[in-house]
Amino acid sequence: IEARNNRIEYEADRAAGLRQVSDDKNQLIENLGERMRRLTDEMSRYRGVGKKLSTDSDVESIAVGDDENVLEVSIEHLVISEQHQTDTPNSYFVSIDFLDFETVTTEVLSGNSVVFTKTFCFTIEVSPALRHYIKHNQVPVELHKADGLGYKSIAKGNINLAELLTPACTSHRSHLQFVDQNIEEVGTVEFSLKLKSPLPSSWIGFGAEDQQEAPSLLVFSFRHVRALKLVVHECRNLKCSSDPIPYVFATVTSPVVLSEEPLSDVTVELPHRTPTCNPVFHHTHEYPLKLDAAKSGYLSAGHLNFVVLDDGSLDPRAPAIGKASIPLSSMVEDPSATINTVAELQDYDGDVTGQIVVTLKWVRSNDAVPLYIEGL
Repeated sequence: IEARNNRIEYEADRAAGLRQVSDDKNQLIENLGERMRRLTDEMSRYRGVGKKLSTDSDVESIAVGDDENVLEVSIEHLVISEQHQTDTPNSYFVSIDFLDFETVTTEVLSGNSVVFTKTFCFTIEVSPALRHYIKHNQVPVELHKADGLGYKSIAKGNINLAELLTPACTSHRSHLQFVDQNIEEVGTVEFSLKLKSPLPSSWIGFGAEDQQEAPSLLVFSFRHVRALKLVVHECRNLKCSSDPIPYVFATVTSPVVLSEEPLSDVTVELPHRTPTCNPVFHHTHEYPLKLDAAKSGYLSAGHLNFVVLDDGSLDPRAPAIGKASIPLSSMVEDPSATINTVAELQDYDGDVTGQIVVTLKWVRSNDAVPLYIEGL
């Protein structure tokens, strides 16, 4: 009887485990579907530029028609940062989202230093839409850690195709840095780009044609944007005569004058009044903002300024601990643009007095799934 009861309990546990595996797989499929719908919507303005994807050919062997080219992307040597290495190496793979092509992935390899061998060849239409994409977008690349039947996305990076906009250029090799949601480096990967033929020489530089097409493309590409999100993560190694009670004052300045300031001032305080030189805020603020040509000009010329002050100082005339400024011009280049930065704080004499860690990115009205997915 005892053996039978043990068997029944074993079968019940096994059935529960199988149900959990099934639920995990269904959730994974749902997350991937939502991610694909979001990416497809983002790339809808470039629909038709991507013609064909090949993973078993090289750039030289692919035939192209008139006004077509081939971009070959190779993800090669991945090195995990020392602080993220483990005694038992994890398994990793890399994904790429280019134009409106399907998401492509490398093979899954185990180790803290691995070399991928997969190459992706994208046949593309040489058109004004491609020109705009190369000048105003970067190719999102994500690092994933395989875990049983699922995976989790652990870091992100970008490939800048504008490096190909040099005279007679057909290849480019570089490294990209993978950073996680805490702006910490997880690893680096070597990649290479290769074109079947150089891009048109008229694409090099930013001419009158760009100025004419920019307003309508800007309004269209930012149509789903509803807010600009600021995250003040922390300050590091603040230099003071005694431990301060820090708070951060954030303000936007721009030489472009609008009838109404679109971005209001923000004060970020500690959740507790404990003196520290390494305050952690994790404060999020959203600026409601519908981007148009006027606000685009305001942001393009504007800066986001941070002033770190000591709330515990008894002297009301005490100077700020430090100041930092971040240009906002890159935020109007692409609705998926993100600024992750560790900015140096400086006092009035120009001496470094610490660092401030912040993130700035757009919030879209269809962001039902967080941009950073922890995985299953």
